[in-house]
Amino acid sequence: MAKKLLPLVFVFSAVCTCLCEDSKDLNFFYEVIAPPIVKNMAKTTIAVADIEKLKLKYKEKILDMQENKFKYRLQQIVQKIKGTKLEGSFGLNLHMTKQEAAAAIQKITKKDLYETIELIPDEIIAAELKEYFQKHKDEGEDRDIVTRLENLKRRVLEEK
Repeated sequence: MAKKLLPLVFVFSAVCTCLCEDSKDLNFFYEVIAPPIVKNMAKTTIAVADIEKLKLKYKEKILDMQENKFKYRLQQIVQKIKGTKLEGSFGLNLHMTKQEAAAAIQKITKKDLYETIELIPDEIIAAELKEYFQKHKDEGEDRDIVTRLENLKRRVLEEK
């Protein structure tokens, strides 16, 4: 789900980049403007999603994941939320097994997800967006904004 939300925020970033005259303006976008947009997009997605279908999808995805990939991703998540109000959410810890993670997913409700979204520090969202946009920085650098947005739209629609 996050992979599908980030490209949508690219639209806002692309527009903001065109309007921003310096890196100070761009940092303002990442740190102040983008986090509430991402949170609202995530909540909207959850509101219209079939939560049971999503839980089953991600439970299967975790159980099918290679053990080393699961541990790596778990470590990344635990490290990012360390010291935040999210620390320990859903029983997340470095010693968690795939089966425990799958069981935790089955217990999640839409209300849990809404509350979790609100607890995500804006700094984490800003850092994730900066990393994402840095990774995709060269895409369409020589193209005008309309072409970039059309390419983004095509890519988002293909990911569904």
